[in-house]
Amino acid sequence: GASAVMNRAAAAASAFHGMRPCTVWRRRQTEFLLRLRKRIASLRELEGRRRAFLDDIFHELRSPLTVVNASLRLLVEDEEKHCDPERLLLAKMAVRNCEHMLHRVVTILERSKLESGVVNAERAAFDLEASAKDAAERCRGSAVRPLTVLVRARHPLPPVFADKTMVEEVLDNLLDNATRFAKSRVVVALGRHGPDVQVSIIDDGPGLDPAKAAHLFERFLQGPRPKGTGYKGTGLGLGICRDILALNGGRIWAGTRRGIGGRFHFTLPAVVVAGLEASRGNMPLGR
Repeated sequence: GASAVMNRAAAAASAFHGMRPCTVWRRRQTEFLLRLRKRIASLRELEGRRRAFLDDIFHELRSPLTVVNASLRLLVEDEEKHCDPERLLLAKMAVRNCEHMLHRVVTILERSKLESGVVNAERAAFDLEASAKDAAERCRGSAVRPLTVLVRARHPLPPVFADKTMVEEVLDNLLDNATRFAKSRVVVALGRHGPDVQVSIIDDGPGLDPAKAAHLFERFLQGPRPKGTGYKGTGLGLGICRDILALNGGRIWAGTRRGIGGRFHFTLPAVVVAGLEASRGNMPLGR
């Protein structure tokens, strides 16, 4: 009768009061998650604005720097004809500094594009050995001191399946880095590495610190500056190489033996393997 009804009511009230703390906790948790989502959205919007602002700045810097660099080169050519050693020295110094600044601007722009995900790899089969030889020739021409740059390939060497322009940028970055540390010699070695083609950039400089090798591809991290060169980069080049190779189904790593020169290795998919993947409708975009 009445006592049974009252017992059930008491039990229901007890259950309600027991559930109330849980309900309050869930409501607070939901409110916290909503605030967190709004904060994340706000931070993402601010980051997008920051990147857009920096992109605009560096785009605006790139064009005038290119014009200034071209004008300075013409000035160097004119001074070489007039044979004024002091003026020629100053003109060449201006060219070097302008090129260095232009390289920094282009590097930061490239990094920003890779991070934003707006860059797509236009992949096709091409001869990696020929690209390596072209990069070695550019390296010899831009070296600030006499330097031997060799390309050695173990044949047969199949074509690779990647974005040629991007891979040339990787080669230029790694060779530029090697020439800063090399004493007199840089070797570009190519060969098969399982289903891939491997490229190794080897210099006869002081080598790499094994403790720092794993972190060399982080943003703004640099190895010790070579003595007497006055060179200081942005610390972005190796990170750009890593991101470009990832877009093209490759990877990069550093050798870790100190005292025998720096060694950087990277791989790209051979065109035979890439063809098999493409035939299945699954373009290889990473490993």
